[in-house]
Amino acid sequence: MVVAYVGVVPIGARRRTRHAVAVSKTVGVGWHSGPAMAKVRTLRFHTEYGPAPLFDKAREQLNDLAGLSLETPHAKSRFDERGIPLQYLTDFQPERWEVITVETAVRTGRIIYMSLQRKLESKKYLWIVLAFEHVITAWITERPSNRATNPLIVKGGPAWDAAAEGREPIRTHAMVEWEEAYARRVRAHRILTALATLPERPSGDRLAHAARFVLAGGTWNEAAVGAGWSTREGMDAAVARLLRAVKRSGPAGNGD
Repeated sequence: MVVAYVGVVPIGARRRTRHAVAVSKTVGVGWHSGPAMAKVRTLRFHTEYGPAPLFDKAREQLNDLAGLSLETPHAKSRFDERGIPLQYLTDFQPERWEVITVETAVRTGRIIYMSLQRKLESKKYLWIVLAFEHVITAWITERPSNRATNPLIVKGGPAWDAAAEGREPIRTHAMVEWEEAYARRVRAHRILTALATLPERPSGDRLAHAARFVLAGGTWNEAAVGAGWSTREGMDAAVARLLRAVKRSGPAGNGD
């Protein structure tokens, strides 16, 4: 599962129209000016794979925003580091932006994140990620990459069906099995990405073998044995050390 760190008011929890902004300032409705961070497991959908009703809903919610909040500390640091042209954010024009990905909460199906892309006059492309009206990161690319090849994108299964029908994911046996398999894939891809960043890590070859085994359809218990660990716990400890090392190694690339 993708673990998202999001604001306390997720996209879609309440639509913040211009009227609602005025009301919140006068009567103290519970709109939060800055996101209090909480862990929410999410599923990622891409415009290339749909479902179309989910992206229609995302576009409606985007059009309802009165403006963007640029006060998230992480985003502010990215603005400075990456030379983000803030005029495109302070004068936010939803119709000029393309919704590329949408992330929904696993439990409720509610929209949590949107990633948006806009072409700049310089022929470059500005990307932002929103958690409701809060910009949580931004970056610039030279080409209009749409990130459709990300292996964590949901392209089918019970969660895709639920999003297409506009209902909450149902905790059926099929959904549980699909969710468990998806979670295994997410972890495997995190390991391979981390190893690409730190290729000389101890146990790197064994971890890569285990991750590829899982991506081929195996379980982590089977992967641990196949990669030479005597227990699953030993492999899990090696994974934890790898991910901590990547976190300490420095800032991540575009999209964080």
